[in-house]
Amino acid sequence: MTGVEQAEFDKLNSEQKEEYRYQQRKHPNWDHKKLMVKVGFSDKVDEIVDKNGGDVDPNDRDVMKELVIGVDKWLKRTLPRIWNGVKELFSNILTSIVNGVINFFDEILSQIF
Repeated sequence: MTGVEQAEFDKLNSEQKEEYRYQQRKHPNWDHKKLMVKVGFSDKVDEIVDKNGGDVDPNDRDVMKELVIGVDKWLKRTLPRIWNGVKELFSNILTSIVNGVINFFDEILSQIF
């Protein structure tokens, strides 16, 4: 991990750091950027599920939009260097959700990971 990456890692809370390490063990070939994006998705999914009492359809268009927008905002606010590398991809994914091109949560993940 470079010094810049370490500084970004240090911005994570303890649960996010744990998720980062878990994903790093699970996907040893993933780079730092991909791991950080995955941390953002995991964190936002937990937030959405908690907010809705576990009754969430991951393929609901509104849920997908909330997820992508939430991760995008988190990256922009917390990890702007990484956000700069994925902001266009996130914008394209959001447009695809709105236009009905993406209909399933797994399609979002396949474009990112």
